[in-house]
Amino acid sequence: MARVIWIEILSRGGQVTHRYRCAGPELRIGRSYQSDVIIDDPAVAPDHLRVTQGGDGAVLVEAAGPASPFTIHGERRERSLVDGDTVLRIGHTALRIRDETYRVPAAAMLVEAKPRWIELSALIAVALLINGSTLWLNETAEPKTSRYLAGMVGLAGGLLLWSGLWALISRIFGGAARFARHLGIAVGAFLAYTLYSFLAEAIAFSLSSGTISGNVAIGFWIVLGIACFLHLQVIAPSHALLKTGIIAVLVLAGIAAQLANHAEQLKNGAQPFIAQTTFPPAFRLARAQSEDQFFAAVEGLRAKLDADRKAGATAP
Repeated sequence: MARVIWIEILSRGGQVTHRYRCAGPELRIGRSYQSDVIIDDPAVAPDHLRVTQGGDGAVLVEAAGPASPFTIHGERRERSLVDGDTVLRIGHTALRIRDETYRVPAAAMLVEAKPRWIELSALIAVALLINGSTLWLNETAEPKTSRYLAGMVGLAGGLLLWSGLWALISRIFGGAARFARHLGIAVGAFLAYTLYSFLAEAIAFSLSSGTISGNVAIGFWIVLGIACFLHLQVIAPSHALLKTGIIAVLVLAGIAAQLANHAEQLKNGAQPFIAQTTFPPAFRLARAQSEDQFFAAVEGLRAKLDADRKAGATAP
C-alpha cells in the first residue's frame, strides 16, 4: 500500500512556504490544472515531474519530458531517487518530497533568555556618566549642575524612546517586544560612538587636522547602521545579507549627503572645522607656529583682503 507523500515548496532561505498532501503510488507536479501539485511558476512546464513510490517505499522522481528537467545541487537530471532531505529545483521553485515515515527531530527546548537588568542598568549608568563628563570637559562657561543633569536626562529619554520604538516594531512584526535587548543595543551603540568620537577628536586636535574634525560624524552613520542591523536581527534573524545590503546603501547615502553639505559650506565661506572637545596642549603633536610665521601669515591675509577690496570697488 502506497504511503502518503508530502510535497513541500521552499523559500530562498529553505523555509517551507506551502505543503501539499498527496496519496497514491504516482503523482504529477507542474503548472497545468491536471497536476496533483500545481506550481505557479512560469518557468515550470505544464507537466514537469512525475513522482512514484516503489514497493520498498523509495521515491523516484522523473522528468515528464526532455524539456522539463530538474536539478539537485545544481546538477541537471532527468531521473533520480530522492529522500526526505533532497532539495530539487524546477524553474525558479525549490521543493522536497517526504513521505509519512520521515522522522522529524524532537521539539527544541524554548528557552527565552531573561533580561539582565543589573548589567543593563550598570551600562546605562556608565553611558550617563560619560555623557556628563563630556559636557564638563567641554564647559567654557560657569559650571552648572542643572546643565549636566539636563543633558543626562535628555540622553536617557532619547535612549528609552529609540528602544521603545524598536520594541513596538518588534512586537508588531516579531511577536515579542524584547525591550531589554533593544535598549542594550541602543546603549552599546551610544558608548561605541562616544569612544570613537573621543578618539577621532583627540587625533584631530593632535594633528591640527580640520579634515578629520569635519568628518567625525561619518562614524555616526556607520554606528547607526550597525545598530539598526542588530535591531532588525532581534526582530527576525533571517535575510541577514539582504538587510546588510539595504542598510549599507542607506549609510553610504547619508555619508555622501554629509560630505556634500560640508563641501558646500566651505565653498560658501564657512569657517574650517575644528575639534569640538577641549584637550590639554600636551596632546598636540603638530609643531606650533613661531611668532614670525604667525605675523607673516597675517600679512599675507591682509594683502589678499586688500586685493579683494580693490576688486570689489572697481566692479560695476
